[in-house]
Amino acid sequence: GCIQINNNNVAPLFPGRIASHYYLTHRTVCDFLETITLIDSVDAVISAITYAREYSDSPLRHNEDAEVRDFCLANIKRRLVSQHFVNSADFTDPRTKVYVLFKAWICRIKLPYCDFEVDQRLALEEAFRVAQAFLELAVVHGDTDKVLFTLQAMQCLRQSCLYGDDPLEVYFSGDEVRFLRE
Repeated sequence: GCIQINNNNVAPLFPGRIASHYYLTHRTVCDFLETITLIDSVDAVISAITYAREYSDSPLRHNEDAEVRDFCLANIKRRLVSQHFVNSADFTDPRTKVYVLFKAWICRIKLPYCDFEVDQRLALEEAFRVAQAFLELAVVHGDTDKVLFTLQAMQCLRQSCLYGDDPLEVYFSGDEVRFLRE
């Protein structure tokens, strides 16, 4: 829960304070608390963040569900998503689109439509606030792996790269990297 009621006095609990501090719905914080035990990778954190209720109002225009699915299929080999994801995802859910937009950002895959670019930018503006709340809940949960996965996910979203990518190779060509390393 997010609040405690004693003798007509209402007091916020830690999850309620997180929701208030980061301007999240109480349901998002409760969802995070339920999900946090299942986190086993950076991708799982990104997925949890994108399925926050704050993203349920993200725009999903007419026929965009098919466009997002086609975009995923066209980019499976580029590590955007897996075939299993394409087969099992609900592409009518705007949060699925947000997840795909985040993955495209991290994988540095050009989006096919300018509307997707606008939606991606808007979703990323919210991402760090939502991720910071998730991080605080992971810290309180007390599991170092979940904290590290969350920090790595935040780094991926901030730097637009996959965790483990060589930072020089993300921003420079092969010749420039060799020059810098010499």
